[in-house]
Amino acid sequence: EGALVVLALAFGQGLADSCDCLNWRDVYSTEQVLCGEGLELRTIGDSRSNLTLQETAFLRETDPHRYDEVCTAIFKQMDNNYCVNVEAVAYERADWSSEQWCYVSAECADLAGGEELIDKVTYPWILHWLAGLPAEAKNFLSDLATRWHTPTPVSRSLSWKLCKKHRDTRLRDMAPLEVFQMAQTLEASMLILTKMAYPTLSGSTWGEVKEAVGGGDIGRMPPALVRAIASKDPIVIDGDAADDGALAQSRIVRGTEVYELEQACRGKIADGCTSQWVYQRGRDVGDEL
Repeated sequence: EGALVVLALAFGQGLADSCDCLNWRDVYSTEQVLCGEGLELRTIGDSRSNLTLQETAFLRETDPHRYDEVCTAIFKQMDNNYCVNVEAVAYERADWSSEQWCYVSAECADLAGGEELIDKVTYPWILHWLAGLPAEAKNFLSDLATRWHTPTPVSRSLSWKLCKKHRDTRLRDMAPLEVFQMAQTLEASMLILTKMAYPTLSGSTWGEVKEAVGGGDIGRMPPALVRAIASKDPIVIDGDAADDGALAQSRIVRGTEVYELEQACRGKIADGCTSQWVYQRGRDVGDEL
């Protein structure tokens, strides 16, 4: 009987370990997966997942700025297994897209709504060389290269799962200062990383709520913000866009704590000004701002 108990415990431990979140940097650096095969693109508003190797490889060429600010600067550099938002989500949304996710072994049987990655096949790498040609020549030669290429299977042994509070380490459960410091270490966009960690107040900007927050006037605050403050759930409040297209200050509110995010480079998003951010603790809810 004792042996059976030990065996059962060992089996349970093995099952639990297979569902542990994997280190982000490790899964990419060892090519167990490419950034974009899971839910990474939802961070920037692209709902695609489980992309082919060709689709994933061309992401950087078709949209280099957005690829770099999410995949290169954040996902590929995260030397941890912290769960991140499925997408930039409104506070209190009640569907699976409001959860957080991570990669796990394909042996994990408790994906909580996640999916196993499908096996992939190779594609002709000459397509990268053809990308800069005029459209007619590119299309003709790409079609020819694809016809002559014999796809080789590329196995995948990973799944992505939806994370659970207390079971997994979620960015959502971390203090804002921890998330800000992580962004600084990664030299990544602090605003993007905070939106990978926390939900956003929908329908209102900081300019529209700052007087109510500063005065502690819950009667003038959006109900969702009142509930977030009461629950001490961190929530992102977007700043108002400036006339020149530059990003204005945003705020993260946790309970009565207010944190300011300000873009230091004072440039436009279109010019790639997204990574230089400074932060500081602002005045608390109820303090006149």
